[in-house]
Amino acid sequence: MTYKIIRDALGDVVCYGPNDSNYDPAVKSGETLTIEDAIPSPSQKDIDKAASQAAKNALKALDVESIRSMREYIASLANAPQALKDFETQAVIERGKIA
Repeated sequence: MTYKIIRDALGDVVCYGPNDSNYDPAVKSGETLTIEDAIPSPSQKDIDKAASQAAKNALKALDVESIRSMREYIASLANAPQALKDFETQAVIERGKIA
């Protein structure tokens, strides 16, 4: 198995083998690469996918927080179902365990 030892634009040694996704047979051992060669720019599809995932994560966080807020509010009402009050009591206990 042949590995290529190259230096990136910062002078750091980078080793690539044939099973590595960054391996490029056209790059000669000992060659110095530019930043552009060493780190390919993400495609627009990858950028869009990352932005979409970030939005999904933000929505999940908002959903969790809003559910907590609704549970806290409803549990504080005098006529709230006992089961919901019990859930809120348990949630307060569990949050107290978090360092």
